[in-house]
Amino acid sequence: KSPTYGELFSLNVHDLFVRRYGYLFGSTDSTFNAGIFGVNLELWVKEGVTKEVEYWMEENSRDVLWQYGTQPLMLLSLHSKWGKLTPKWNRDGLGWNSDISEKQLQDGYILHWSGKGICMHADFFR
Repeated sequence: KSPTYGELFSLNVHDLFVRRYGYLFGSTDSTFNAGIFGVNLELWVKEGVTKEVEYWMEENSRDVLWQYGTQPLMLLSLHSKWGKLTPKWNRDGLGWNSDISEKQLQDGYILHWSGKGICMHADFFR
């Protein structure tokens, strides 16, 4: 389960978000994992997403607002402008979730490795 906006962002981010967009995201709003990410480039340009990402990068350089790499940039810049992929498109949890069936793996379009069991970690091969 992905964390919510309320779990990820401090009150400082809440205040900046309201000043920028005129509303506050819901503390229980769902987030997404940008590890698997598709984008309509025409909409990206039309919606000025690059400008929004740059805004949040600048704010984070002034005062550390989060600790999760670049994921928060996407979450803040694309709030309410994204849709969920079906689990087939992002068979997430490989490397830590042992409850994924062989059928789910065979039916998955993209197998998304993450966590301690990720095959890129040196310990995976020991």
